[in-house]
Amino acid sequence: AVVSTQSTGDEVRKERRRIQEQLRRLNRAQERERMNEKKLKKAAKEKAPINMKCGACGETGHMKTNKHCRLYGKTGPVTEDQIIDDELSNAFNEQTSGMVKVEDTKIRIGRAFLAKVDEVQKAAQQKQVQAKRQLEIEEESKAEAKALKKKKKKKKK
Repeated sequence: AVVSTQSTGDEVRKERRRIQEQLRRLNRAQERERMNEKKLKKAAKEKAPINMKCGACGETGHMKTNKHCRLYGKTGPVTEDQIIDDELSNAFNEQTSGMVKVEDTKIRIGRAFLAKVDEVQKAAQQKQVQAKRQLEIEEESKAEAKALKKKKKKKKK
């Protein structure tokens, strides 16, 4: 009679351990699910806003450092600021002495200087538009060349 009570006691202990192990596994799985949900929520919050504008190609939804930009890794169009700086430095090296006067802590800027700045800005905008058009034309020609190559390959097969 002693042997039968021991075996049932062992069976009960084994069953208890098995149930405890199952419960532990279920708890771990639930904890993993909670952590995954937290990660997904955090990732959704950290996504960049879609309304950002690319500095290289001018499209919205990415930055110029993003690999999805069509101009990523290429020298993009010259920015308007760079054009303005170049034009201003060329136009004002010798002519600024009469247009801008510095007196102690005051700087007096003449109207002629401001008018010249406006002219240079407009010219820079036009140059940037021309440069952008040129890039678009180059990209279109490359795309057409690729399409022709694909057609030739298909015809050969």
